[in-house]
Amino acid sequence: MRAKLAKSAQAATPWHLICYYPDFTNVFNMKSKIHIGGFILFLFEFAAATMVGAQGTLYVSSLGTTNPIFVGLGANYLMAQPFETGPASSVYTLDSVQMLMLVTGTSSGYNLQVSLYSDNGGEPGSNLTALNGSDPTSSGVCTYTASGVALAPSTTYWILVTSGLVQNGFPVFLWGATQSTNYVSSNGWGLGAPLYSTDSVNWQAAPYYAGQIAIRGTVPEPPPCLLVGLGLAMVLFRRRK
Repeated sequence: MRAKLAKSAQAATPWHLICYYPDFTNVFNMKSKIHIGGFILFLFEFAAATMVGAQGTLYVSSLGTTNPIFVGLGANYLMAQPFETGPASSVYTLDSVQMLMLVTGTSSGYNLQVSLYSDNGGEPGSNLTALNGSDPTSSGVCTYTASGVALAPSTTYWILVTSGLVQNGFPVFLWGATQSTNYVSSNGWGLGAPLYSTDSVNWQAAPYYAGQIAIRGTVPEPPPCLLVGLGLAMVLFRRRK
């Protein structure tokens, strides 16, 4: 599915959808004999460490839109933002997801839940993994990370966000959304129209274009030192024979 941004067909905002339009443009702003087998193993371990430590590429982002709408995340209320990966020749690795959040209360835990879901005919399917991160303590862009999560190329996935934390009858966490169809993307990645649900089963179109979100990832590739090392290992192996 090539997810496309589209205007919502809903005529009215649901009662549980709390939206705000703050009047600001920026919201607060990661010589002995060589043992051939051991040498090759060392090269692979070094390559793995290099790839893990690589900084992720920003593939798609809707952050930075002025005058965002803020959507309250209450009990049994889920927001789902779809994205589609680009046509890479190999799998991507998901590194992090960033979201613009408005924080109206106090929290020091893990009440804000961010998860990666598969696609099921244009709606969230199976829960693939929970992303790692603690509750933001102030308004701004918060980051949730993944560890070794593979994303297939040219495939739609969903980021689901919810929180049951309410203080004085008001949601503590509100996710920024945008009414703009413009977003930054590279390598063929894209964003789609978001959905919301009160039971995680029945999904409806949200009355805005996209959640304010940024997704970073990497395409694992062997570094040049690994290729040189493997070539050297083959030369040494042939000389020993």
